[in-house]
Amino acid sequence: MLIHSYHIEGKSALRLGQARPWMGTLLATLKLQMKRFWTEILVELGQMREPQVWRTSDPYGRLSWCAYDPDTGRTLENLSEQEVRIWLEERYR
Repeated sequence: MLIHSYHIEGKSALRLGQARPWMGTLLATLKLQMKRFWTEILVELGQMREPQVWRTSDPYGRLSWCAYDPDTGRTLENLSEQEVRIWLEERYR
């Protein structure tokens, strides 16, 4: 693990570096799993029938899109914006 030290207003502080990129991946995965969990709860309660689309990023800052279709229970991950648009257009044909 890399730990960087730096000074702020005369005080020494420690900051975790990017030595553990897997930690960011783990947190992103946990966030996605929690979103799926709550989305499924809302679907079961009948409060959500529209597809859900959200943007996410990996630990390196690369952006991608995810989508959830409550009618099929299908979750799509790591899509480009264009792929999400195509998916939505096909869903509503």
